[in-house]
This record gives sequence, C-alpha cells and structure tokens, in this order.
Amino acid sequence: MPEGLLKPVIVGLSTLIAFAVMFLMAKLVGGGMKKEEGQTLLSHGGFVRGLGVLCGIIAIASLLGFVVDLFTGWMGPKKGDVGLLILAGGSALFGIPLLLEGYRRIALTEEGLINHGVFGTDPLIRWEEITSIVDTGEKFVVRTARHRISLSHWLDGLDLFIAECKKRLTPEIYGDIFGKD
Repeated sequence: MPEGLLKPVIVGLSTLIAFAVMFLMAKLVGGGMKKEEGQTLLSHGGFVRGLGVLCGIIAIASLLGFVVDLFTGWMGPKKGDVGLLILAGGSALFGIPLLLEGYRRIALTEEGLINHGVFGTDPLIRWEEITSIVDTGEKFVVRTARHRISLSHWLDGLDLFIAECKKRLTPEIYGDIFGKD
C-alpha cells in the first residue's frame, strides 16, 4: 500500500479522471429528433441516453470507491471491495449497450436512410431499393437486397419515418404494420 504523499495524489487523480469521464458521458444526453439541411436525424431521447449515463456514473463511482478503498483502507479490511466491483461491472454491462444505442442516429433524406452508428456510417439505403419492412415488436427492420437497418421503437421522430414510408413506398413493402390511414 502506498504511503505518504502518494495516497492523496492517487485519490485526487482518480477523482479527476472520474469527473472528466462523467462530463464526456453527459455530452451524450440530449439527442432526440433534429431537422437539418436536407435531412431529418432520428435518435434516442433523454431516457435511453440518460439511463446509459447514469449506469456509467454508477460504474465510475464504484470503481473510484474501490480505488480509494484500496489505497486508503477507509472501508476496513476487505469490507466493500467485491461489492463495489460487482456494482461497477453490473452497471457497465447494463450501461454500455444503452450508450452505444443512444449514440446511434438514423438520417432520413430525400434519397433514403443512412445509419450513423458508433463504429461508422452504413451505406445509404435508397427508398427504391427497400424490399420489405418488418415490425419485430421492438423495432422496424428495413431490408434491401444487400443491406438491413433497424429502427428502434424508442427513436424520437419515428412518426416521420412512418410518414415517409407511406409517402414513398408501396403498401406491399410495409404491409399493415403502420396501421390504416
């Protein structure tokens, strides 16, 4: 266990890193539908992103508590180590998929749909290339001959997607999943 001046330096740096990461995660909160020049961006609203950020904050705070306890012993011998690690791991397991999905955006353009994800942007799916739209109960799956894109029912502005589909596609492609007019 580090002694002297090293303990407060480690605790201070851990705290600084934790707050920096929390600030960056909080930048993800927001989202929702946005209209820009020539396109409408559909994304998850504050609920999905906020829940992901909350899980991230809990995970970081738990890890910070573990590090502080490890170097200072403030919880006593081995009292909270395992519990804090379990809380951090569980929060991260739940929060990381929420953050990844919360960051994703779908662009509706005159030409078609574009999926902007965490790991890059998928190719444009042109309206005329769409062969089917299926409702799985959790999401709409748009298919072409070569590509597939999923639109969660939690996306803000999903009604605009439905309106565009009804305007640009034949009813044989989407069937009765959007309801009757």
